Amino acid sequence: MSWQSARRFSAARRWWAVAFAVVMGALLAYAYGLRVTPVYEAKAILVVNAPEAGQLQVAAAQAPTYAELVNSIPLLRAALNTLRLPLTPEELQPNVRGEADASTRLLTIRVRNQRPAVAVAIANTLADELIRRTTVAGSSGSGNSRVRAGPRLAILQPASGGARIRPRLFLIAGFGALAGLFGGLAVAVLAASAPRTVRRQDDLARLVPIPVLASVNGGVLPETGGSGLPAAPAAAESYQRLSTRILTANGGRAPRSLLVVGAQGNEGSAAVAGQLALALAATIGRVVLVDLASDRPIARLFGISERSEGPSAKRLSLLRHGSVTLERFALRAGPPLALAFPCGSDAWSAGAEDARAVLALFLAEADFVVLHAASLGGSPAALIWARMLDAAVVVVRPSQTRRESVVSAVEALGLARTNLAGTVLHTGPL
Repeated sequence: MSWQSARRFSAARRWWAVAFAVVMGALLAYAYGLRVTPVYEAKAILVVNAPEAGQLQVAAAQAPTYAELVNSIPLLRAALNTLRLPLTPEELQPNVRGEADASTRLLTIRVRNQRPAVAVAIANTLADELIRRTTVAGSSGSGNSRVRAGPRLAILQPASGGARIRPRLFLIAGFGALAGLFGGLAVAVLAASAPRTVRRQDDLARLVPIPVLASVNGGVLPETGGSGLPAAPAAAESYQRLSTRILTANGGRAPRSLLVVGAQGNEGSAAVAGQLALALAATIGRVVLVDLASDRPIARLFGISERSEGPSAKRLSLLRHGSVTLERFALRAGPPLALAFPCGSDAWSAGAEDARAVLALFLAEADFVVLHAASLGGSPAALIWARMLDAAVVVVRPSQTRRESVVSAVEALGLARTNLAGTVLHTGPL
């Protein structure tokens, strides 16, 4: 599997995780719904009839009053006494509701209970009790001669079965799936945007399809004998091994120019470029180190300021070609290393022709050219120069350089058709 395919697979795996979260959210919510005690609702429908023809409005006006009576304590107590249920009216009251529609004169009695048969029995008993009480209240006269004076209630549809109202399993499962979707998306976004860094050499080796050339440490110290030589012999030895690997990385044809670039800009690429240039100068002869970074970190490492040469380097004549002008310095002692720094911003925006011509001038007077760029984003012209060079190495700092930065730098150099010699893991001071 190619590394691009691996990245696509990693992204697809995150979205599969989102789908898995949706399914699991729905299943867990459904399982929770199965554990909840179900509640059923039964309803009885009554109609308010007019006592006499032409009094429909009187009957309709009474319907809301009857609906209020449905869950009154006396009516509930009478229904419970009839059914002999072990409940108090106060316990039953929240589960009984009366609804009235004045336009249709319909009165609906709704009763909820965990047992559907009990809900049906209570609804029908309340309907009967309400009819009995309103009939007595609406009657007048005495003895056996009674005249109906008020609207009459009649059962239009008795309660016959309890409908399950909660839990609604499919609705709960839907909310669970929605919660799983949001949770999975949050995890996927955090996983994609979290600043994951390169930790170790084997981690870097798995990340991009180019070799890890070395793990180096140590920086260039300008005050070591006034020559800019490495302070520790172990550091010099590690850079000698690195230079050997770079010179032999391309098979039989050794490169004569090299780009040293940081993956994201804070890896200590200037120290790596300076140490590597010193090692190459000690091995193959004259080397030119060009710093494309706008803040000139190479100059600071060798003790060169904008106004003075410094104890370790002397000023040489300017190099000019087209719009590019470079300051040049040479080490006063040690290996034959020359340093070059662009004046102004011309070299950072130089075109391909100017870059090729300047590189040819350097190679005419030196055996090897090293170009340093803090990062591709911080040195916009780095990719233009990279196309002219024989090889490039990407500097990575453990626990600091993000994985995405390494991948982006390697992709950009690949698109520029740069020969990527490998990566360098830098563990020394910045």
